[in-house]
Amino acid sequence: GRLWEAALHTMASVLLSIALTLPLGLGMGLLMNLNRNVHDILMPLLITVKSLPAVALIPLMVLVLRHPLAIQTALTVSICFLPVTLAVYSGLRMPAGALRHFALTSTRDTMRIFWLITFPAAASELLLGFKITLPLAFVGTLVAEMSSGGSDGLGNVILTASNYSNMAGMFAAIIVVATISTGTYLLLVLL
Repeated sequence: GRLWEAALHTMASVLLSIALTLPLGLGMGLLMNLNRNVHDILMPLLITVKSLPAVALIPLMVLVLRHPLAIQTALTVSICFLPVTLAVYSGLRMPAGALRHFALTSTRDTMRIFWLITFPAAASELLLGFKITLPLAFVGTLVAEMSSGGSDGLGNVILTASNYSNMAGMFAAIIVVATISTGTYLLLVLL
């Protein structure tokens, strides 16, 4: 009962974070790819922000956001944003150069070239970025659930069981986390 409710809460938090991270990362990676000045300004900033330990931001997030789900989501998005952005940026930079140049000689419709050549050629890099991001989303959500207080997720179940030396409860929650994170990762791989 309680363990599966916690699992649903954690999964909902992970899915919300992914739902926010993917469009933000896709948009930022595309924008950086389209405009070299945006890339030159944002890349050092993104790397600098990413070098901060995400856990160190939790006290600030608690003060500003106050709601456990908002804190969990913000922390997870901050952890997952850079891998998605870099996957999109690098994926769109490297696709099928010769095929793209040939297409440019026959048409100047850049949107058509993007959808028919650039995007499909970048798909493997994009999926790699998503495969890196999904486990990070679980890690970020669990850390936030353990740190922000007031959470009903598996991170709080693990922490509470640990505090009361409830080894069976702690390992049961860890097994549930491993099962749902591995299951969602395998679904992504099957895609």
